Formats: sequence, C-alpha cells, structure tokens
Amino acid sequence: MTNHRIPSLPAIVLTAAGLFLLIFACKSAGKKDTPATSIKDKPTTEMPTPLPLTGDYADDWKIVDSLERQGLYKSALEKTEEIQAKAARDKNSPQVIKALLYRGKYVTQLEEDGFVKAVQLFEKEEKTAVLPEKAVLQSILGQLYATYLSNQGWRIQERTPIPDGEGGDILTWSAAQIEKRAIALYSASVTPTGILKDTPVESFRDILSAAQGDTVAGQPLRPTLFDLLAHRALAHFANERSWLTEPAYAFSLSQPEAFAPAADFVKVNFESKDTTSGKWLAIRLFQKVLATHIGGQAASASIDADLSRLQFAKNNSTLENKDALYLNALEVLHKTHYDHPSDAEIVHRIAQHLYGLDTDKGKNAQRAVSELEDAIRRHPNTYGAQLCQQLLDQIRTKSLTINVENVYLPEKPGLVQVQFRNLNKVFVKIVKASFEQGFWNNVPYDKQLPTLLALPQVQRRDWDIKDPGDYQSHTTEISTDALPLGFYYLLASENADFDHKKGPVSYAAFSVSNLAPVPYREENQSNFVLVHRQSGAPLAGVKLEFFPPDYQRRPDGMPFQTVVTDQNGLAKGNFPENNYANVRASLGNDSLWIGQFYNYRGYSENPQRTQVHFFTDRAIYRPGQTVYFKGVLFKKNDSQLPLITPNQSVTVKFFDVNGQEKSSLQLRSNEFGTFNGAFTAPASGLTGQMYIECEEADGQVYFNVEEYKRPKFEVTFKPVETAFRLGENVTTLGEAKAYAGSNVDGAQVRYRVVRQARFPFWDWGWKRGIYPPWRTDEMEIANGTATTNAEGKFEVKFPLIPDPDIPKKDRPMFDYTVYADVTDITGETRSSQQTLTAGYVAMQVDWNLGNEIELSQLDSISLETKNLAGQPQNATGQITLQPLRHPGKFFSDRYWENPDVTTIPKEDWARLFPDFAWKDEDDPTKWTREDFIIP
Repeated sequence: MTNHRIPSLPAIVLTAAGLFLLIFACKSAGKKDTPATSIKDKPTTEMPTPLPLTGDYADDWKIVDSLERQGLYKSALEKTEEIQAKAARDKNSPQVIKALLYRGKYVTQLEEDGFVKAVQLFEKEEKTAVLPEKAVLQSILGQLYATYLSNQGWRIQERTPIPDGEGGDILTWSAAQIEKRAIALYSASVTPTGILKDTPVESFRDILSAAQGDTVAGQPLRPTLFDLLAHRALAHFANERSWLTEPAYAFSLSQPEAFAPAADFVKVNFESKDTTSGKWLAIRLFQKVLATHIGGQAASASIDADLSRLQFAKNNSTLENKDALYLNALEVLHKTHYDHPSDAEIVHRIAQHLYGLDTDKGKNAQRAVSELEDAIRRHPNTYGAQLCQQLLDQIRTKSLTINVENVYLPEKPGLVQVQFRNLNKVFVKIVKASFEQGFWNNVPYDKQLPTLLALPQVQRRDWDIKDPGDYQSHTTEISTDALPLGFYYLLASENADFDHKKGPVSYAAFSVSNLAPVPYREENQSNFVLVHRQSGAPLAGVKLEFFPPDYQRRPDGMPFQTVVTDQNGLAKGNFPENNYANVRASLGNDSLWIGQFYNYRGYSENPQRTQVHFFTDRAIYRPGQTVYFKGVLFKKNDSQLPLITPNQSVTVKFFDVNGQEKSSLQLRSNEFGTFNGAFTAPASGLTGQMYIECEEADGQVYFNVEEYKRPKFEVTFKPVETAFRLGENVTTLGEAKAYAGSNVDGAQVRYRVVRQARFPFWDWGWKRGIYPPWRTDEMEIANGTATTNAEGKFEVKFPLIPDPDIPKKDRPMFDYTVYADVTDITGETRSSQQTLTAGYVAMQVDWNLGNEIELSQLDSISLETKNLAGQPQNATGQITLQPLRHPGKFFSDRYWENPDVTTIPKEDWARLFPDFAWKDEDDPTKWTREDFIIP
C-alpha cells in the first residue's frame, strides 16, 4: 500500500498541488496482454497526469503547459478557466473535469488556504453538474477529503466535532466528519448505477491514463464508468484506516457466504446497523460489481473483481476457518476459468496464500512452486504469468548468513553457524585483517567486499550442505581450522568467486585471543578484570588503552588514557562522564578490542522506536463500560516520514487513574498497520483519567471514566457450573438487573467471543525457546445479538473451538472471553464480560520443583491442584519418578540455537568440538527413559 506523507502545514500546498493532477488516475488494473514493466497487485487510487488530446484542446493545453513552465501560474489558471468554459459549451465532460483538475492545482499554489478553496471549487461544480459528470466529480471529491484526512489525521484527531447544521469546512471539521463526508461522496458516486453501467469508460479516456485501456484476452478490465468508479470507492472502503473513528465492532464480517462463488455471493443479505461501516459498504459494493458481470462477456473484469472480493473477505473475516474458505474459493475459481488467461492471476493468489501459511510451510511451498510452474507454462506472456514468475523467483531466492563467535581460542578449531535457504554448497575463506581502529574509514559500502577479498587469505574450504528442498530457511554449522592470535574476517558465498552479483555473500569479523574481559562499573569509572579465556585465571600486566570513538579520533591515533591490570587482573579506567571510549587490551603479541563503553550510569541505546496512534470510540466512559479502541503502527524513515508497520505482534495495556495496569491484550497489526480491541473500564474504584498504551510502541490515548450519569442497571454473568470440553458448545447466562431491583427486559444485547491461547504447561527450559512458536493473538470466534427476557436474562451460546495450528502435545489452554453490551429502551448501555477456560487437560498441578533440583528436595514435595479456572481442586493420584539415561557428560551452551541440519559428521564433531552436543544430546526431553520408580 502507499505510505502517505504527513506534511507540515505549509507543505500541504505542495502536496495538494500535485494531488490535483494525480487525483483521478484509477488505473484499471495495470494488466495487459503483453506484460507491463511495472506490476501492481491491484489498481491504484491515484492517476497520472491526463493525456494530451488532439485537435483544438491539444493546442489549448500546449499553451497551459508553456505558461506553467515559465512559472506564470496565474496566466495558466486564466487559460484553464477559458478551456473549462469552452468545454462546457461543447458539453465535453472529460475536458471540463480536466480543466477543473488544473484549476485546483493552480488555486492551491496561488492562494492562501488554496487547498480548501480548491475543494470548495469542486463542491460548487459538483452541485450543478449532471450525470455522469456529477458522479466523476463526487469520486474526485471523496478522494480529496480522504487524502487530506490520511495526511493530516494525526493533527486533527482531537478536534471537537461541529454540531450538525452549523456549517464548517475541511479546516474545522473533526476527523469523523471529514471521513463521513468522504464516505458519502464515494457512495453517491456509484449510486446511479444504470447510467454509469451504460457509459463506456472509453468516453472518459481524455482524463485517464493509458493503462485504462488495459485488457486481458482482448477484454477491458474496467469496461464501464461504473466499474471504474466502483473500484475507486472500494479502494477507500476496503482500507481499514478509512473507519478508524468508527466503533470497532459496528459490523463484523462473520458469514462464510462472503467466500461463496460469485453467483451465490451476490444474493447474500449482509445486515448491518452501522450503514457507514467501511467493511459493510465494501461488501455490498462488491456484490453490485460482480452482479454486473455474472453471465456476461466481460470475464476478465469479473475475475479481477472476484479476486479483489475474496482478498477483502480474507482480510476482514472473523471466521476461524477463513484461510481454508479462502483457499477453497480460489480453487473453485481456478477450475472454472482454467483456460482463461486470467487464470494465471488466480494461481498466483493460490500460491501466494499457500506460501504464507504458518503450518506445513515446506509442503505448502513445494505445492506453490508446482502450481506456479504449471500456470507459467499454460499462460505464457500474460500479466498473471509475470506475477507467477516473480513469486516463483521469490520462493526460490537463495540466502546466506553466517554467525561467528566474537573471539576464538588460539590453536583451536572454531564453530560457525550458517543460516541458509535454497543452497546446497557454501564456499568459505578466512582473511587476515587489520586490527586497528578506523579500518573501514572512507570505504564505501559497495567497496567493502572487494576490500576484504584483497586481504591475505589464510584458509579456504568448500562445504556441501544438505538442503531439505522445502524452500525454507535452515541452520547448520561448519568449522574453521585452528588459527594463531590475530584479527580475521570469515567470508561465505554461494559461488566460488565470492561475487555478490551471482549469489549471496556474507562476512563477519572475529578475533583469536586468550584475553577475556569482565567489565563492571563504579561511579565515574569503567573497571575491568582481565582473565585467561580458557582457564579463567586473572591476568596481570594487561595494558588497556582508551581511544575516543572513531568519529572523534585523534590525529595522532594515540589513546587518551592507558592503564595496566594488577595482580588480580583489575584495571580502573577513569574517563569523563557522558563520554564514549573504545578499549583495546594487549598482553605481549595478544591484542583484543574489547568493545565501546559509555561512562554514564543507566545509559542504554535508544534505537528508533515504533510509534502508535490510538483512536477510541468516545472520550468519556462510564464505569464498567466497554472501551473500544483502534491503533495504527508506524515508523519514521530517515526523512521522518511515517511508514506503516504491518503484521507486528503488540501488547496493549489498560491503566487506571493510579497508573496501575488493569488488563492487557495480545494483538497483531493487519496489512494496513492497524489493530483493534476492547477493554472494560473498572466498574468500581476511583474514576478519572485513564489511558491505553502499547508495550512495543511509543504512544498512548487518554480518556475519562466518569459516572456522568447515575446508572440504572448492571450486567452480570452467572458462573458456568456444568462441565465443558473443547469442541463442545457452551452456554453462558447473563442478567441485566436494575439497581431498583426490577428486571431489565426487552434490552438489546450485542456480544462477541474472543479466544486467546496460553501455555501454562510450556517447558520454558531445555532450549525450547523463550516463547512458544505459535501466534497467540486474539481470535474472534463468535458474535451476535440477543434480547433480554422478562427476567432480564440472556444467553450466549458458542463453540469451544481450539486453535488447530497448536499441537495437542504442547497442552495449550484457551481463554474464551465473552463481551456483552446491553442497551435498554432508554438507550443506556452497560457492559460486562466473562472468561471461560478450556484445554486438552482438565487439571493443572503446581509444585515446587524446577528443572534442576537437589536430591534432598525429593524428600518432601508440596503441590497444588487447580481446575482450569484456577480454583483449588481436590484430587488423588500417584507421583512416579522416571530416570533419564544421561549421556555421561556435560555440554557447553552454544552462542546460538542448535541447528536443524547437520553438516559436520558425528565422528569429526566429537574430535573437533567435544564440549558441544552434536544434535540434541543435551536435551533431557530426548534422553532415553528408563523404568518407572514408584516411591
């Protein structure tokens, strides 16, 4: 997607001026029977400069172009006004619109608040225009408002809405009001479907880019003006940022019919109480577009729209099995249009989906490759074939990265990790390098590899790698021969020439030394203890030299301080606070750069952080009310322009008035960098200003929780007393009861159920990783509405669906949280929630044993049994001990994870690296289990 620039206020003029010439180029698809140079997955919403015309208008536009080149914008504006008047007399709508686009550009450049005046110009022309010109102007206006909001939303999100009927404009409206206007304009632009469907898009070619004539199999992808304007509107509705100011759960795409074949999909009734929901408007518009082409001759346009519809459904569906529904729908489309040239695009989507799945990644990648190769063979020289080839090249891309230890012992072989993909051979060489500071000074990046290759070579070897052939990344390990003291670079390449143009090349620096520093800090001092790297004995007489940072180095290259270790290996460096120093240790011919140090207490690096903008559905909440929120993740590039951050896991936390964390959610941003969720404001305790923030990003949103209206009723859930298991349906019972004691009957209930996995039984030790290797993001599994009965009660029934991607053997637990918002007949809303927990095991046991214990601890073991809700549970059972057959020795830990592919034979490994496990000999879970011991 496009990363929009967020300009400062004066820069709006420049941005808007360019926008008026790029505003209406909704490229029909960028797909031609002959592959184009530039490929886009879907139409853009911006348009290149309108094409020049022949005849009288061409001469007029040449004059405008000449005046603009001379910087005579006022004269150019006057000429465009003449062209517009002439086009109006000729009833030439495309030329009228083109003249308006140029007028908007020049007004923006020439006048104060020019962008607002240009928008007002279009508003005025739209009111008096007739169809189909009116629809085109509405679409342009919709994009003007949407683009302004996209660029300036972060500035205007705190504006107070102007009451309806009190006027205002784009400079005073709130973000919600601007978005509402954009949605209304886009919706209006596709409402007169009859005349738009009867208008060939060719009749507006004068203001369209050359790509508007794109065809597949001789068929235009946007044959009518309705197609063109509909896809422009869809681009806005389908972008989740376009409804950030709306309640997060106003409309939920939970019907599996969203993935049905087009003929069935267009008949489905998608209901929504929120008629301004972008998702709902998009799904309804997809129905209209596809209905236009069902049974018609425009198969290319139909396939293109259907692919967009299915992608939208996948991105927005809340169904548990949406991935399977999406893949099945694509396969049905593939079979239906097997012989059509657009089938290659369908196959591309299928392969893209397979390659992105989290399960069976190797098998799915292999299937994707097979499908892509077949599509390229069947549909050569098509746009889809080019897309397939690009994805095929991506899947087959080779990669190579090496990791080395910073320091190896002299005259000992070295262990090197190789991360690779799609490789079966690695060429390795080691070169002797300079140990001096500033080695890379004035060496451009593209000259670094040639510089290293020119250094003296001390070792070279080729390694055969066992590539599993699954197109996935793997790790293995190789060795280096023993080396003398010194400083070296190890280079690894996929080709013998170490030519990065032929394949990946990776390199890393390391030292060979007996010295090992143990730094620690006292106030205003950086202290070091130098010991022997192998024996650990302290080293006396080691010289430590402190140099200024490379960018501040002294002309004479001398250190600004030198100290020597005492008999205990201790040396104290005393250099100014808030200063850096590069430190070199030397003992005889053994030298080692031991790092860069900063003499400041509590100093830590401050790398560029992800930022977040939060949006809530209101500014004031009642105690116990649901706080719906959305967030946009982004980072700023070197030019300080924001770039969205898609597909990132985040932890969002809710803090009360005392700054105490009350709740947290694990979420993941979508392709637009947005995420959403809900918290329940505390039902009791202090009221006042509270806030939500993101652990992984800078930014928070503040809001007030106040009892601004005395509540008349409360909502509670009854405990679920019946037993329940995964895979079964469970019913929770809620109740709305007035504080006066009466029941709240006939109230509307809106509920949703979300599932989140956790791993209380996860073995955090034995190198299994810090976190389980599965996503634990929230997943909505049910939603709907209900009505309270005469007793004020309501039921929520839902299935306890586990996550099929998480293996049963890892014993996950699933928390199912029911959120319910109850609105009585007066409009007052109260909220409550209830969490049920289910898993593959019915009980959990907590005891005071760790992975490593003293034998005496087995004399007395305390344990506690609980049910999955955390409540104490009486239980009887038997504790058994099962000895593990120890390998007979202890192993050292690697600096990296154990590899999944072995390259060094076991016999060689035992000789070269006896202190490291070859495979998983150091993993107790893999040791042989002996007979049970029954106490």
